[in-house]
Amino acid sequence: MRPAIASWATGDDRVRPGPIRMTLAQFSYNEPNPDGTWKQCENCSFWRQSDEQCLRMPPDAVVPPDGICRRHDFGPPFPGGDGEKGLGAPQLLEPIMVGFAQPEGGSGCCNCIHGEAGGVKCLIASDNEDPDACAVVAPRGRCAAWGTRSGA
Repeated sequence: MRPAIASWATGDDRVRPGPIRMTLAQFSYNEPNPDGTWKQCENCSFWRQSDEQCLRMPPDAVVPPDGICRRHDFGPPFPGGDGEKGLGAPQLLEPIMVGFAQPEGGSGCCNCIHGEAGGVKCLIASDNEDPDACAVVAPRGRCAAWGTRSGA
C-alpha cells in the first residue's frame, strides 16, 4: 500500500492514499504552436527581431531566436523600433523568472527527461480522467517542468 499524503497540488488538505500527481494544466502545459512548430523566441510576438530582445525582459538580456520561456505568445515577432506594440509599460522580468533557456534541439515532450520515449506520454503528469494514468502529450508540447535529457 502506498503511503498517505496531503494533496498540496489541489489545495485539498485531506489525507489520501499514495502520491498525487499533478495534471498537465497544473504544469502549465502548452500544445505546440498552431502551425506545428516549436515554441521559441523567433515565433513569439514579444520577441523584437531587430536587436534580438524580448519586450518582457530587461534590455540587457540577449534573447536569441532559438531561446524559449514560459511566457511564449505565438505570433509574428515584433519588427523593432521604439514602440512597445501597444502594451504600455510591460512588467520586465529577469530571464530566470520566465524560465528562459536555449536548449539544443528544441524543447518539447519528445526530448524531456519526464517524457516517455517519443514524447507521447508524460511520466509525472496525470491524465484528467484517470489520476493513476500518465497524461498523453504532443511530442512538441511543452510545460513548466520540462527538463532536457542528457545528450539531447
